[in-house]
Amino acid sequence: MVTSGTATQVALYATNGTAVSGDSGLTDNGSTLNYTGSGGISTTAGTFSGNVTVNGQLLVAGPWSVSSPIPGSAMAAAGAGTSALGISNDGNFYISANAGTPQKVATMATSSFFTNLFQEDANDLGEYNGTTPQNLHVYSTYTNSSTWQRTSLGYDTGDGYAVVKSENSTSGAAPGLGFWVNSGLKWVIDASSNLKPWTDQTYNVGSFNSTGTGSGLRPGTVYVAGNSTSGSGFELGKFANQSYELCNDTTTGTVVNGLAVLTTAGCAAKSASALTGGAIGVVIANAGTSGVVTLARTGSVFCSFDGTATVIGDFVVPSSTANSGVYPLCHDAGATQPTGIQVLGRVLQASSGSATVQMFLDMPGSNVSSSAAYSVPWFTTSTTGTAISFSSTANKAELWGVALTFPLSTTQVTYFVATADNTSNTYDIGVLNSSGTIVAHIGNTAGTTFAPSVGWRTLNWAASATLQPGKYYLAITSSCTSTCAQVYGGSSAGFTFLGGSSGTAVSVTAGGTLNNGIAIPADNPTEATIMSWEIH
Repeated sequence: MVTSGTATQVALYATNGTAVSGDSGLTDNGSTLNYTGSGGISTTAGTFSGNVTVNGQLLVAGPWSVSSPIPGSAMAAAGAGTSALGISNDGNFYISANAGTPQKVATMATSSFFTNLFQEDANDLGEYNGTTPQNLHVYSTYTNSSTWQRTSLGYDTGDGYAVVKSENSTSGAAPGLGFWVNSGLKWVIDASSNLKPWTDQTYNVGSFNSTGTGSGLRPGTVYVAGNSTSGSGFELGKFANQSYELCNDTTTGTVVNGLAVLTTAGCAAKSASALTGGAIGVVIANAGTSGVVTLARTGSVFCSFDGTATVIGDFVVPSSTANSGVYPLCHDAGATQPTGIQVLGRVLQASSGSATVQMFLDMPGSNVSSSAAYSVPWFTTSTTGTAISFSSTANKAELWGVALTFPLSTTQVTYFVATADNTSNTYDIGVLNSSGTIVAHIGNTAGTTFAPSVGWRTLNWAASATLQPGKYYLAITSSCTSTCAQVYGGSSAGFTFLGGSSGTAVSVTAGGTLNNGIAIPADNPTEATIMSWEIH
């Protein structure tokens, strides 16, 4: 019962039907509630369990949200002539524009258009599509898909490299690639694939601090090709040297920090005999009996030295000391430049000997020969007629200092036997250089061959030799200590830097055989009856 207030009309329906309304703009056809007025509908809350169709604008005055269960199927495209916004089965909003395929709405981690482009975090943008390599193209010109020029960042699946590309739709027409720092190009790879600085003699590869320890940021090794079929070439390496490559000899091979010689096959090998010349470099890498060896030819290198102590600044020559039957070692020849032997360089590191020592290698200037050898004979003295005896002390040799003033090629020696020894006693005569290395000798020879009778006798050297101008030492030794052969020296004393009436005695390993590494005494200017030999 109503006792006060304005009267209102109430309609009650037992079933669905048309509403009776006090507002002609509000109608109900039994299934849809329509409002055509201009005042709007206001409510504090409401729930729609079905579909809501808004043919005009839906205006929301305050904060709002839409909450929906994730559907079980993907959002379908909008109908023809329409666009749609919805939630797909991955829980993300999608837009189907003009009945098109739904595209994901952009969020902090996704793109609404690029399915392979992602904001990985606040500072990184990622492009990926599972295990399929991706590429980014930046065009300098683009006419159509057949006419373009671009720079690309991507992955070369054929070679397995991440790449930066300069490309053009016309083969061979792509421009070079440049490295731009500050206001201009600094380095470029031109269109012909040459790496070069953009300005001549301006930019460096690596850096170097010449003060203090000389540290810097420097490349390890620069490899430069030589003969493509043999693998030869040269290097600028971390030991501050110039290097090159040759094939390793497959029999003797090479050893790291050792000297090498050239074989007839054009490969590098350890020398089978003591060297007076012919070393082609010091092995710095890839030694052995296969593949390609790297040899230094100039600069700072490390060489394995024999037992002689090394002194900074001394001259370096090949060692006459065998190492496992070969001769790869270096030798400190002292502060005075030696003659008659290949000078390899200078010592840079002091040691007590039998050590791998740093040296300055100078192969281009290390040849023993600077001029062609002559075939004219060398007469060691201008007179003859004084009988010279071999040492009466076991395991001794006698030396005489002589000077050679011209390059000489020799295979034989001629001498005069003053007293014969047609027995099995053994003899050896030869020529040593200032390092005590044999440059020519007849080898261990029985008296039946060396002095079977009195008179002139000619024997072959054990090997032919080429002697360059310089100081040398005539040497004789015998296994005999009494009733031995005698050979002629000069008929009168001459002036020399080492000798005496019977030479200067030095030790040998075994009498009757000259050996490498004989200790050469210091110069002692003296009169001496010098051996009378013709070396030819």
